[in-house]
Amino acid sequence: HRTLLPLLEEILNDSRPAVVVRCLQAFTTLAEMRVFGSRLLLQRVEQIVPLLVHYSAWVRNACCKFLLTAAQVLGDVRTHCLMLPLLQPYLLYPIVFVTRHTLCASLKPPLNIATFNLLIEHRDIESSSSLHNVVRKLEPQLEADTALFDAVMTYIRRLHLDETKKFSNSAVSMDGSNIMTSDAALQLSAQSQQ
Repeated sequence: HRTLLPLLEEILNDSRPAVVVRCLQAFTTLAEMRVFGSRLLLQRVEQIVPLLVHYSAWVRNACCKFLLTAAQVLGDVRTHCLMLPLLQPYLLYPIVFVTRHTLCASLKPPLNIATFNLLIEHRDIESSSSLHNVVRKLEPQLEADTALFDAVMTYIRRLHLDETKKFSNSAVSMDGSNIMTSDAALQLSAQSQQ
């Protein structure tokens, strides 16, 4: 899983919902196979939970399936003590057990696509209050709910950091030719070792 995990984490931040759904399905399968230890699984939960308010119903459904699988793997006590605090900003009211019914019934409404795209466009704004002003007219839900706004912005900024990493991992020769990403360099290295 050490090789697969960084690739899945990168794919998880893809802008296309169908790609994100496939990635979430892969994470769900890995969780079902108990590939992740408790700590690593909770890190994946923390990374994936913002997708509960994604504009795509497919992404939200795949996210719920992953979270239900994670809760089953962690067990009731760890889920209640360690996983539920991560879910709290995305829930309308507290829940005791994570089941399909309790989770789906307590989720906050999803962001609309216009707000999601607006947040992506303005992710560089340092001041949360400035960004709140930008979002105010499109999504009253985010204006009133600072915990949800902060959680969503953490996800959006992570998308931005991943894009920045992709750009900084490119190697360019002095004349600007021969651009090679780190992924291509790794593939080339693996081929040369064979």
